[in-house]
Amino acid sequence: MHANVVKGSAIAGGALVMLVACGGAEDSAPSPAAETAPPAVNSVLTEMPAGAYDLDKTHAYISFSYSHLGFSNPLLGFTEFDVETDIATANPSDSSIAVTIAADSIYSRVAKFDDHLKSEDLFDTSNYPQITFTADSVAIDGSDFTMTGPLTIKGIANEVTFTGAINKAADHPMRKVPTLGVSASATVNRSDWGLTLAVPAVGDAVTIDVEFELTKREAS
Repeated sequence: MHANVVKGSAIAGGALVMLVACGGAEDSAPSPAAETAPPAVNSVLTEMPAGAYDLDKTHAYISFSYSHLGFSNPLLGFTEFDVETDIATANPSDSSIAVTIAADSIYSRVAKFDDHLKSEDLFDTSNYPQITFTADSVAIDGSDFTMTGPLTIKGIANEVTFTGAINKAADHPMRKVPTLGVSASATVNRSDWGLTLAVPAVGDAVTIDVEFELTKREAS
């Protein structure tokens, strides 16, 4: 009697295990919605309104530096530029960003050097009045971002990736308008754009730094 009870229990237990296993397989099968759900976007921009953001030109800087004979790292910049943006805050990869710089606004703090920079030896600004950058791709992770696209100088376009951070994304405390503050940088070789004068004594590698504040454009 004892043996039959054990045998019967074993059969019943096996059947129960099979039922549980089958039920578990059905329960663990992913639903179609789970298979197609897009990944969550990790971005500090998700609470900001989407649309065009205008450059606050009183808080905007484009500068660059390089090695001068190993003695110093001069800091130069441009004083006239603009940025066109359409920020897709829910999906930042859909954003568009374009920067246009007046090449003859280059500024070294030394007038004679400025004239040389604008000459045919270097930027040749009379023939190439604009420098442009257009982001073909934008990726963001939290507050960190990258922008990749063509940087065009003297009519030559080379792909450049800027890496940076969104310093703050919030309403401006005084203007009461949504505002973004960003910092970004990239290191390039100036010779890739035909700016070869005095290379390598004067460094080929140039670090470009950008500081922008952008405010949400009001509806017209």
